[in-house]
Amino acid sequence: MPNKKYFIASITLLVLSVTGTFFFAVINSLLISNLCLLMLIAGAVMLIHWSTISYNWKCTKCSNIIELSMWQNIKGMNIGINEKYLFCPACNKKVPFKGIPK
Repeated sequence: MPNKKYFIASITLLVLSVTGTFFFAVINSLLISNLCLLMLIAGAVMLIHWSTISYNWKCTKCSNIIELSMWQNIKGMNIGINEKYLFCPACNKKVPFKGIPK
């Protein structure tokens, strides 16, 4: 797994923010609960960014390898573990892609 520390940091931030959000919502501290929700969004963005910088994508039809932008990574529909449904410039249509570590 490439960039393992970055992945661990984003997952840790996600877990802490979810825990904090529920804890502070229960004790009616809405300001801190909202800050934890912002941390949750930051953790999700970090996780998507990690995925973007850590993987190239290989077309299952023609074996063309592409690198995604963060926006393309968000828009691409996940169809399994390390699989996305993306537009292939070589095939000129949407086809399944497999994620391969950089």
